[in-house]
Amino acid sequence: MTIFERAKLSDTRDHFVHSRKKLMKYNEEEFKDMSCYVLSDTCVNDLERLESGDYFLDYPQYRLIAKNSNNQKRAVYSFLGNQASITKLLMFSMRSYESIYSDRLFSFRSDKTGKDLLNELHINKKTISECYILKADVTNYVSSIVPDIIISMLEKVMLPQDEKFFDFLKWMLTRNKVIDKDGKVIDHCPGGLGGIPLGNFFMNLYLHEIDDYYAGRAEFYSRYSDDILICSRSPDEIKEFERFFYKTLDSLQLKTNKEKTQIINPGGAFDILGMTIEGERVSISEHSMIKIKRKIRRFTEQARMCFERGRCSREDAAHMLIVRYNQFFFGLLEQGKKLSWARWAFPVITDTESLSEIDHYFQNSLRYVLYGSITKKRRYKINYDKLSSLGYKSLVYYYHHQDKIETVPRI
Repeated sequence: MTIFERAKLSDTRDHFVHSRKKLMKYNEEEFKDMSCYVLSDTCVNDLERLESGDYFLDYPQYRLIAKNSNNQKRAVYSFLGNQASITKLLMFSMRSYESIYSDRLFSFRSDKTGKDLLNELHINKKTISECYILKADVTNYVSSIVPDIIISMLEKVMLPQDEKFFDFLKWMLTRNKVIDKDGKVIDHCPGGLGGIPLGNFFMNLYLHEIDDYYAGRAEFYSRYSDDILICSRSPDEIKEFERFFYKTLDSLQLKTNKEKTQIINPGGAFDILGMTIEGERVSISEHSMIKIKRKIRRFTEQARMCFERGRCSREDAAHMLIVRYNQFFFGLLEQGKKLSWARWAFPVITDTESLSEIDHYFQNSLRYVLYGSITKKRRYKINYDKLSSLGYKSLVYYYHHQDKIETVPRI
């Protein structure tokens, strides 16, 4: 069955809508619009238009968004409205192609997630701590994907069985025009279309040669998009692995992020998926800590403004901050047990130092919302019991009482 044929099936579209609802990434009106379109005959007709070669999609929207606190930016492409929905549906329908992925690839697939990678790192932490590690990261990965190269890869995996979908993907990759922030059509090569769901498939496929090589040779190997971990007990073998790695990247016209690519001696520290692993010790990485604190500052400012504009009392603003904080770390109630930061992180973190740092930072933010700018001496007179009476409990508490996560106040 071809991808277009699968996407047109009512079962596929029903399952897609159900999966979107579980992710909770739409507001009520957006979800209603998306589901009405995807389940309609209009969507089926649009799929048939694309299948016949009537490529009606607009040029993708092109934006540069902040990547981190150092003012680095990354290119993101997107479609709007129904065109966004139909490209997401097509990516959802491509799950049959996941069989071509290496078992050591953990990104953008339905049967594995980043949580599975963290669990693997946890299970194998002793082995990894005894190995030399090539920790690698590709610079501007998705934007650096070369259309001609990825098209040749698509040809090998899709032809002759799905020529029409191959032709559609080839068209998507070779348009070389986008709509900028001012609404103007400009000449621009979007690489692997980062931000558009189909781009996730390109990112998984583009480094498949690296996956296949190391999965059968390295003591431990994993890849999450462009975040790569290669382990060996031999210093000579890790050098051999490094030579092959750079040779393959050169053939794909990719470059490494020099700050994030290095050979690490046994027991040395490295970052992966927001965690720092040093020997058998696992904690929140410095980069993740910066992002988490930035998020807390934004939540705090929103709560403070709510009070200052007379919309609520200080205690109500503090309660709102606690709820936002809990939703961020523990997920929304409707998302179930698996879709939360805590469910990913707590099982692999081995000490509470980094969690304590977040707790102290948030507690001071909470005191600020409750009492405004106050001296350090007075701030600590607002004790934990007062904060707890508002429904707050620390991450360290829930780390040691993970069975109580479902009781966290999130409304």
